[in-house]
Amino acid sequence: MIMIHRGNILSAILAIVLAVLASDGFAGHICKPCKRICRRERLSEKCKSICKLQQGFVCDGGCWKKCLNDASMPLKFALEPCLRKCTKSTDTSTPTSKCIPIDIAVIGGGIGGAYTAWKLKESKQSIHLFEYSNRIGGRVYSRKLPGIDYRMAEMGAMRYFPAVKTKEGTYGHVLVSNAIESLKLETMDFQDYSGDFKSNIQNNTFHLRGKHMKYNDLNSSKVPYNLYQDEVGKSPTQLRRKIYEASVPNPDSGDNKLDKDGIDLFKQRYDRIWRKYGGSMEAMEYISDASGFEFSEENAAINVPVAAGGSWDEIRFKSLKNGMSSLPMTMIEQFKESNPERHKVHMNHKLIRIERQGQNELLTFQKTTTNNYITSDTENQTTVCAKRVILALHKDALMEIDWQPFKNQDFIDYRLNAVFGQEFFEMYLGYEEPWWEGLGFTTGRAVSTLPVGQILYMGQGKPSSDIVLQDGNRKSMLLVNSGYPRASFWDDSFLNSQPHLATPQATDMLVSEYNISEAILVEAHNQIAEVHQLRPEELARPYTGVMHYWKGASIYSWKAGANLEIISKQMIKPFEDANVHIVGSCYSNSQWMEGALDSVEELLDRYYNQQNDTWI
Repeated sequence: MIMIHRGNILSAILAIVLAVLASDGFAGHICKPCKRICRRERLSEKCKSICKLQQGFVCDGGCWKKCLNDASMPLKFALEPCLRKCTKSTDTSTPTSKCIPIDIAVIGGGIGGAYTAWKLKESKQSIHLFEYSNRIGGRVYSRKLPGIDYRMAEMGAMRYFPAVKTKEGTYGHVLVSNAIESLKLETMDFQDYSGDFKSNIQNNTFHLRGKHMKYNDLNSSKVPYNLYQDEVGKSPTQLRRKIYEASVPNPDSGDNKLDKDGIDLFKQRYDRIWRKYGGSMEAMEYISDASGFEFSEENAAINVPVAAGGSWDEIRFKSLKNGMSSLPMTMIEQFKESNPERHKVHMNHKLIRIERQGQNELLTFQKTTTNNYITSDTENQTTVCAKRVILALHKDALMEIDWQPFKNQDFIDYRLNAVFGQEFFEMYLGYEEPWWEGLGFTTGRAVSTLPVGQILYMGQGKPSSDIVLQDGNRKSMLLVNSGYPRASFWDDSFLNSQPHLATPQATDMLVSEYNISEAILVEAHNQIAEVHQLRPEELARPYTGVMHYWKGASIYSWKAGANLEIISKQMIKPFEDANVHIVGSCYSNSQWMEGALDSVEELLDRYYNQQNDTWI
């Protein structure tokens, strides 16, 4: 007689039951317990994401329930304890070692990924770029408003500071300027800088705490903030300079890493330094309101240094006539044309997993689809082997990757989490003519503590005596630009069961991932009118418009305690035993596009020999 242990029978029955339960999970995933919880707790969308994260696991439902209730950390990392308790299924789709690797996989089609591919376009190695959506550019995102041909509406990066040579050196966005010149892209002034530019700016409105002031009033006692006596009469720039001089031993030495107490600046928040060296919280709120940016929580090493004199508003920025997105798009076109056999671009591929496969990296991609500007996952996956991986991704995208077996707690806590994101909102409204010129505004911006934040004047400009605009067209744009914490005021996505779709859409507004609803349009006009001391009915209705709400994050800032000089270098090659690199503005010492390009240059300088086309 053959004896069968009772435990073995129960295990066999359990395995059969789990297999049956898993039969109707999402494609390629064994997720029946998760689906059961979802039906009960209306968490289907969240569970669907969970299932995609752990292909090939059989897990108990109670385990998932505990993880679903943990909202204190990103979804992927909340699930780690659960995955350790799960059983790896023998039915896995992981490819075998027969996978033939490409030489370099560049992940991300934003400015960092495009610049990486462009810099390597002469390489004889096989280089494949993978982009999550159907659009090149990422946070460099241009749209065209109908009837306006003189410029594009910039939904993300909208300008750059052209390189300026002085006796002390070259300043500005040097790498961006050099790339634009090399690509022979047509530039234009970001705004109309003709006439008496400084006088035009001084005429602009600041609407702070309900009080209307002019630019020159910012350094007067008219500001509606309860400032300390030694703060009254100082502009926001002068207030920041005051704290800089008070907090560091030698403010103009160029090497101020410690405050006067000998504590590293990077270990402290900016508002802590502000209070420590004599600044009022009212003054901190004042400079945030007047600048349109919230930086009190940021790393002090970034925000303490302030140059003497000058003002942000007086910088003469440039833009690209065909849109800032023409920069990464032209780079990618040249990349593909340089070696069509070896250099490829794959759209609608989202990286979800990195695994080791011998000396190579095995990449698993979720196929996506883009319809009406909205990108979503499909049920299909594909895998690629690569000798080297360059991740040109921001923090949120990096956090969604399953890094096994590379990931460790130090990498998550002290590197990936060294920065935090801030949401941003941008809305362009197109008018038949620039009505703001009748109020004396031609360039610069109005700033308000209302949720509209900053209002930038993007007029076409008046024709000179010997130039006549075709058909008398004076169609112009107004930009509403709002950052954290006011950006979320404009989120209408909760009004519709389909995420990111505002409803109902206002008449004649362009379709976008985040649409301008009638409610948003009316509210925006009410606030624009209030800032300019008009009644809403005095404003002509815009004939078109488009907006984007960067819901996850538009910009990233270093957290207090993060040693940005060290971490920015570590992220270029975060794992000693793997040829995986991270580039982009997110973990750069610089921000904007310049930071992304700078991180790519550091990667290539340290690890790539261009002359021999070999990696060091």
